Amino acid sequence: MSSEFGLPDDFDEADRSTPRVVDLFDALSSTRRCVVVEVLSDRSPLAEADLAARVLERGVETDASRERVHVSLRHQHLPRLATAGIVDHDPETGIVDCGRFFDVADATLEETWARCKA
Repeated sequence: MSSEFGLPDDFDEADRSTPRVVDLFDALSSTRRCVVVEVLSDRSPLAEADLAARVLERGVETDASRERVHVSLRHQHLPRLATAGIVDHDPETGIVDCGRFFDVADATLEETWARCKA
C-alpha cells in the first residue's frame, strides 16, 4: 500500500541517497549558509563559535558582530542545513561537521561560482 503522495508505507526519509533539489536550493538560498558550506569545506568539524568567527572573516557581511552571527547560526542557519542533510550539528556540544549531502552542496556551490566567473 502507498501513502497519498505515492510513497510506499515503509518509506523512510533517512534512506534517501541523494538530496531533494528543493531542499538543497532552499538550504543554499542564504549567503550565510553558503559561507558555512565554504568554511566547512576548508576545515571541519568546527565548534559553533569558531565557525561564526570564520564566517565573519569571509567579509561578506560588514555590519554583523561575532555574537550575532553565532546566534543566527545556532538558531536559524545550522538547523536548516542539518534538516537538509548538508551539515551535522550537535546543539549540546556545539560541534558542526559535514553531513551526508555536504559534498553535493559544496559541488553545487563551486559549479555555480565558476559559472558566475566565466
